Amino acid sequence: MAKRSSQSVAPELERELYAAFFQMLADMRNAKEVETFLKYFLSESELSIYTKRFAVAVMLEQGKSYEYIRDSLKVSSATISSIAEHLRSDGISLALHKLKVERWADVMSDKLMQMFGGNPKR
Repeated sequence: MAKRSSQSVAPELERELYAAFFQMLADMRNAKEVETFLKYFLSESELSIYTKRFAVAVMLEQGKSYEYIRDSLKVSSATISSIAEHLRSDGISLALHKLKVERWADVMSDKLMQMFGGNPKR
């Protein structure tokens, strides 16, 4: 797992580094590009941690119990609780909203394809 250096950079440089990193992420064109980047940039362990944290947020939003989440994702109750505390934060709310919109679009696309004689993509 990556470790953070105990030495910090100048605040202005840090802001520039964050801005460049966030812009690079925003410029990714599709999920495949993001996947390619993250699988190279993060260790397997880090990718698993972040993926599970997002899954915990999704399951909490769906009303799943701590026990169900803990058993399904093999995460601690402390992890679930920590994510639950921040479930309404701007970042997690934005991610959950994006997921809901994507799922809605998939469902509507399938319905339209069925209505007009096409085959749904799933």
